[in-house]
Order: sequence, then C-alpha cells, then structure tokens
Amino acid sequence: MRYLWILILILIAAGILVSQIFFTVDETNQAIVLQFGEPIRTVRNPGLHTKLPFIQNLIILEKRVLSSDAPPQEYLTTDKKRLVVDHVTRWRIEDPLLFFLAVGTEAVARARLDDIGFSELREELAKVDFVDIISTERENIMETVAGSAEEKAREFGIDIVDVRVKRAD
Repeated sequence: MRYLWILILILIAAGILVSQIFFTVDETNQAIVLQFGEPIRTVRNPGLHTKLPFIQNLIILEKRVLSSDAPPQEYLTTDKKRLVVDHVTRWRIEDPLLFFLAVGTEAVARARLDDIGFSELREELAKVDFVDIISTERENIMETVAGSAEEKAREFGIDIVDVRVKRAD
C-alpha cells in the first residue's frame, strides 16, 4: 500500500514537471518565452515546444488579423464643416518581441492605434472639402491614412492591414 502512494506521488510530480516543460503554440498564435521577466526568444511556428520549468514563462500573442473599433470622433473639414467619423482599424502583430517591449498588451495597442487613427484622420480630413469626403475622395483618404498610420505603427511591431470608415455623418 505504501508503494502505491509513492507511485501516485511520483506520477503527480512527473505530470506537473511535464506540463511545465512542454507547451504548444496554436497556428493562430505566437509566443514569447520570458526568463525572469526578460524575453529570451519568440516562437512563431505552431507545434510542441519546450522551456525551462518554473524559470521561464510564456506570453501568448495573436497572429490573426485583429480589429480596433474606435469611438466616433468629430473632425473639421477644409470648408469648416463638422464631420463625425466612426472608423475601424484592422491590424496584426508583425514583430512579437518589439510589440511586447513597446506596448505589452493588445488593449494598450488598441489605444495607441486609436490615437494614431484619430490624428491621421484629422490631418487628412482637414485637407479636403466636406462634399469630396462624402462622395469621391473617401477611398483616397483611407489609403493615405492607412499608409501613414502603418509607418507610425511599425515602431510598435504592428502591421496595419486597413483603415476604414464605418460611418460618416
């Protein structure tokens, strides 16, 4: 009976150790391995991987395209008319290590992307008349905003896929 309890304790200890050594990365995720809070390596390939037990931790980040739905914001056009624009930004984490060091979490990244989107939209909408925004120039404005937001978001390890206006009143 005593050997049975020892065997059960050994199996439990082995199970805990194995769960601390091996980890899996899904094809929709990427991971950063941290040792004492400092990043050691990034894992972008899906599958079974190893780490040092109890010393190294994981940060799992999304590899898929994410979206940031900013609240509506009011802008002034060239002809001094007020325009309320509701925009959405689609983005992905391109460099997980730079992303982790620059912003840390997706929530902080969304806030930064909203700020970038607001400033780029404000700058572009201030160059165009109200009528042109509603009718002909919207696509060109969105391409310009996406391009300039892409440049600013690169310093956070983020790739901007698209910036779109959901609603303009």
